[in-house]
Amino acid sequence: MAKKKKKKDEVAEEEKITESVIDEPKNEVIDQNTQTDESLLLHGQMIESAPPTNEHDVLIININEKERFNLSDNAGYAGDSFENIQAVTGFISVINPTTSRIWNLNLALTGVDTTTIPRESYVVPELKGQHAWKTKYIVKGDNKPGLSLKETINTFSQNDQVDDVFILGTESVISITLEITNISTLPITEINLKRNIPTILGTPLLETPMRGQTEFNTNQRSLSWYGIDLKPNESVSLVIGHKLTPVTRNAIDMGKTEIDYVIMDQSESKLDATLVAKCDHFLSIDEDESEEPGEWECDVEFENSSLFKINLEHLVVTNLNGNEDILNLKINKMIEPDGVWSQGFNVSSEDVPQLSRVMKFSPDFVIHRRISGHVYKRARELPVANMGCEIIIDPPEVSSYDKPMINVNLITNNTGTSTIDNLTYELDMPVEMLLPKEKEIIISVNGKEHKNFAYSSNPPEDDNKLPHFVTINVNEINLKPDKNCLVNLYTQAWKPRPQIPHPFSMQVSSRVISLSEYPLQAATDKDNPPMLTVNFVRRKLRKRKRVRSDDEGKYTITITFENKGDVMIDDINVIDSIPKGYKLISASPDKLQPTPKKESDASISLEWTINRIDAGEKIIITYQVQGKGIFEPDEVRMKY
Repeated sequence: MAKKKKKKDEVAEEEKITESVIDEPKNEVIDQNTQTDESLLLHGQMIESAPPTNEHDVLIININEKERFNLSDNAGYAGDSFENIQAVTGFISVINPTTSRIWNLNLALTGVDTTTIPRESYVVPELKGQHAWKTKYIVKGDNKPGLSLKETINTFSQNDQVDDVFILGTESVISITLEITNISTLPITEINLKRNIPTILGTPLLETPMRGQTEFNTNQRSLSWYGIDLKPNESVSLVIGHKLTPVTRNAIDMGKTEIDYVIMDQSESKLDATLVAKCDHFLSIDEDESEEPGEWECDVEFENSSLFKINLEHLVVTNLNGNEDILNLKINKMIEPDGVWSQGFNVSSEDVPQLSRVMKFSPDFVIHRRISGHVYKRARELPVANMGCEIIIDPPEVSSYDKPMINVNLITNNTGTSTIDNLTYELDMPVEMLLPKEKEIIISVNGKEHKNFAYSSNPPEDDNKLPHFVTINVNEINLKPDKNCLVNLYTQAWKPRPQIPHPFSMQVSSRVISLSEYPLQAATDKDNPPMLTVNFVRRKLRKRKRVRSDDEGKYTITITFENKGDVMIDDINVIDSIPKGYKLISASPDKLQPTPKKESDASISLEWTINRIDAGEKIIITYQVQGKGIFEPDEVRMKY
């Protein structure tokens, strides 16, 4: 009983010594018939790496490591851009796959400095058949996955150039290319990719891959691609097709991707191991005296009574009588279960020799290394482009025949979830409007002034009798969702007539994808366009002409203009005439001088141009003539 108690204490002491910094991993002796959280042994099987069946007669050292890498949703490659690199964890285990017991197991380790293992050796007093010992650890340093995952999503696959945005209400023919590459130096096996397919994407259209098989589970909305092995630097790809017409502005979840893989005969750590242990055996020495006195014919025999292959390494036989080594033999021979090895030798001794033997041997062992990898890539959410536009006219109403200044505000609202980088405004302006001056165009994006734009018009010059077509290209605007771009045009109505409509119409477009035939567009309502309202205001201009005789042959003429209407009158052309035989002596005011012109009948016509007469304003023109003959004044003619 004391002996058993001592062994339990020794095992407990070993567990205490091997505690690790992370999660306090411990050495464990595990029954093969008990399932563990590491799945080290399951239902009597060897281990999760499933060693070949010819390894039933050796001890197995397993170095199993797990690497976990999380890719961000925007990362293209595993290995290039990580959102999170989880610690590479591992465990080293010694498995006794037989029913034979071993004891005095001494495990020697190298490369522990690349792990959190605190010791270079462990002693396991006893390991029964179908039991396993293990200790956990974490791998130190920077680590990279054994494979890369490249995900390419093209929302408009009709074009070779990759687009990653949808357009509201526009059908997208989507292609998703998943490319897996072995970036390790060893073959990668058991590659299994799973991709979640959101319901909005419908049933995927799958191209037959060059390697592996695919399967889509409709109920779980899960696509599996499995049965893939890759040599170093070898790549394989799968193309998935979808069709989608977005009906809301919400970003589209394109599905997460997970890959599991196995790399045999490799570990991220530099951990290595050797072991020695004792197992069932017989070791005997026969001492037979020969026909000659004092001569003995001896034989040492080793019998492997265990279920292991045993490596006989070295034998030393010493005669205690003379304290001398009689036999010092390097053997290095593998003994199969139930196998026997013997060696004969002679000893000279008058007495029965007192022989001592030391046999160095140990069960044979193999080392298996295995990396279990997992790459998790979050689903990308691709934005949906959409925008709306409106025209605000300030003031919205003007008086007929006036020339008021007007602010025409072109507003584009980003109503999607994608950033908009460029806008093209195509504006139809009504007749009786002047073109805006480029230097007076003010553009603001996200509330800040923006000066990167180009302006053109057709026709290029002002003609208030024709409609104008204005084009404004605004670039590099970085218009965020729910923000707007405001284009302010400072222009002028030019004597608009009330009897004709003055509509504005606008189309705004943006190239958010590479295909020119699929622009993002918004337009004002064609059936109910924004309109400049022209209110009819009566024009009423009163003119009076007074002729006064100052002296013989000398007359003063006074012409009075009074705007008795409610709207200004401009560009007034006034014509009066001086009869034959008379000439102009003077005119006032100085700022409003007539232009005389001699007519064919020898009379002189006088012409004035009055720029503007505001409502209620009165203008008086006076001029003097002198001459001979009959003075019969004409009626003043006026045109505006």
